[in-house]
Amino acid sequence: KEGAPDDITVMAQGPDGFLWLATHAGLIRFDGLHFDPVVARQGRFPDTVPLALKRALDGGMWVGWQVGGISHVKDGVVRNYGEAQGLRAGTIWGFAIDGAGAVWAAGASGVARFDGARWQMMGPGQGFTAQKASAVFAGRDGQLGVFSEQGLFLWRPEERRFAPPIGKLDLRAPPQQGPDGRLYLLELRGIRIIDSLAQYEQITHPW
Repeated sequence: KEGAPDDITVMAQGPDGFLWLATHAGLIRFDGLHFDPVVARQGRFPDTVPLALKRALDGGMWVGWQVGGISHVKDGVVRNYGEAQGLRAGTIWGFAIDGAGAVWAAGASGVARFDGARWQMMGPGQGFTAQKASAVFAGRDGQLGVFSEQGLFLWRPEERRFAPPIGKLDLRAPPQQGPDGRLYLLELRGIRIIDSLAQYEQITHPW
């Protein structure tokens, strides 16, 4: 009755404290009382269905679209990234920011890394041999992992490439990290609690 959308895909908190909601009705901002569409002051959104959100280090917001690529939104200014900026066509499912401050995007066409101007798709040359990137996650220790149909790829920043994949489990929902540093993975059976990404298929704590 307060006007909340009924199909929220993901939420993220902006630098102003307001909540941004990705919904099938578009991008919505909640100020604690009202739900209002996010309106571009400069530029325009490339799609109407956002599926991924991540607060940017510069105070803006990264938005991943169902078919429209990626947008960066700050103070109402929209900058869009698509195939001309290095991305492959396909749905964007999630973002992560690694220990070096680099932005990563996971989606149906794989995983990409942003260099500040363009996106670089990761492939066999960087050790990523999967077709899709179901989820990407960066822990507080800076380690970055990409979940895929081939298992988990861990990024080796000193080599600028991924280690060979480990495990077989694919996850669409990225892990969440608790105050104690443990990682929580949502699976069909329940929530798996692990101490590090390298242990992601082990049962080191009760379900």
